Amino acid sequence: MDTLGLPVMITVTPADIQDRDAARHVFRRLRLTQPQITQVWVDRGHAGDLVDWARDRL
Repeated sequence: MDTLGLPVMITVTPADIQDRDAARHVFRRLRLTQPQITQVWVDRGHAGDLVDWARDRL
């Protein structure tokens, strides 16, 4: 969602995939399709390795 609450990207995943695991794929696609986006907010469920991964690779 953007700051107006409009969807920027929608991804459907199987129920056995954790959001934090699917986020890497979403972030890669987002970087390619929306390079102007430079900041992303996530809840605590995405903390830890995902934050480090995004900082190092994106």
